[in-house]
Amino acid sequence: ETVQLLDASDATIPVVLEERALADVSEIVIVGSELDDVLTVDYAYGGDFGGLTVTFDAGGGGDDSLRLVGDGAGSASFRADPAGSGAGVVEFGSDRIDFSVSGLDVVEITAVDHLLLSTEGGADNLEISSPESGKSQVSGTSAGVAIADLVFSDVANVTVDTGDGEDNIAIREHGLGASGLETVSLSTGAGEDLLNVESADLGIDPSGAVTFDGGGDRDAIAGPSAG
Repeated sequence: ETVQLLDASDATIPVVLEERALADVSEIVIVGSELDDVLTVDYAYGGDFGGLTVTFDAGGGGDDSLRLVGDGAGSASFRADPAGSGAGVVEFGSDRIDFSVSGLDVVEITAVDHLLLSTEGGADNLEISSPESGKSQVSGTSAGVAIADLVFSDVANVTVDTGDGEDNIAIREHGLGASGLETVSLSTGAGEDLLNVESADLGIDPSGAVTFDGGGDRDAIAGPSAG
């Protein structure tokens, strides 16, 4: 088994920059530039990298993003780090992708069975929307600090766990229209929380399910206004 680092700036002809036996690699550190940097971690051929840690320092400036392509069956998580705007950790299987050294603008995850977003900053203000057909996006702040936009598609089950604090989650029109989406679980922990459903058309398949667990405090759900 090998690990390849590719330059995919020309998507039709990727260039192998580095190739090593997986057994000889314990960590990969990637340092970006002042331009728009994109790191894609691809698991499309199945399995994971056996506990590999990838540190991504995207550098200042530019619109930087991390894209994880799963194997269609595994679980992924994105833990937003309240210590810095756009910072956090993404995990798939036993692998870990750490971008706490510099914030990202976008984390895009596709082709996984279950996706967990967790925030650890306290009071959260999140919005679930659709940036384009077949994709959903979670954006907003945790304890006043911006999280990287989480964009997902071809994901069957999504959990958003905001932890304790007075949280607000808004679901925009077609916000749950990501391809393949079957269930969405929203958990807001302790605190007086609000779920604001802004449209009767959330985009999720009619056979899908959306659940909201506001914890044991005084929580509220607001629906779209008539007319």
